[in-house]
Amino acid sequence: MKRARGRGLVWGLAALLAAAATLVAQPAAKTDHATIDAEQLEYDIDTGQAVLTGNCVVAIEGRVTGSLQATKLTVNIDTQANKIDNLEASGPVTFDGITERVQGGVGKRVHVVGSCQDRATFSEKTMILSLIGAAKLATVAMPQDQNVKHAQFDGQTISYDLNANKVRGTQVHMQMEIATKEPAPAQ
Repeated sequence: MKRARGRGLVWGLAALLAAAATLVAQPAAKTDHATIDAEQLEYDIDTGQAVLTGNCVVAIEGRVTGSLQATKLTVNIDTQANKIDNLEASGPVTFDGITERVQGGVGKRVHVVGSCQDRATFSEKTMILSLIGAAKLATVAMPQDQNVKHAQFDGQTISYDLNANKVRGTQVHMQMEIATKEPAPAQ
């Protein structure tokens, strides 16, 4: 009897963790698939907050495709809409991703790579990624034939608005590679 009860408790706990992991891994709006792995998970069903610690890895495929790695990850989930509202990653934090957006009826893709030492935050509502503490951000326009091919930002803080494709920061150093038009050959 004790063994059966223990087995039932294990299955019940496994089902609860699977349900929590499913909610945590639910994609944000217009995201096809997201997975989150970590050494430990604490999920508050009432508030929709998941706190993950130890080797946190997030992989997303969809409107934003990429990965994020951090020591600690706090994810706030809108349980009514079944999507991730925002997340905060504690450092060091690294990420690599490709964003897609439509501007003037034309689809634009940007490859974004970054890191920071303290923390990174992302809001699905505002589509703003903020990096704090020895922040680094590099963007590469895709395809490469656009005017600004490559930009790199190093600073104390850097915020990147994915919707507006704008970068803000403090104590920033910026490097940029800009496409130039070749002059017509002399006749």
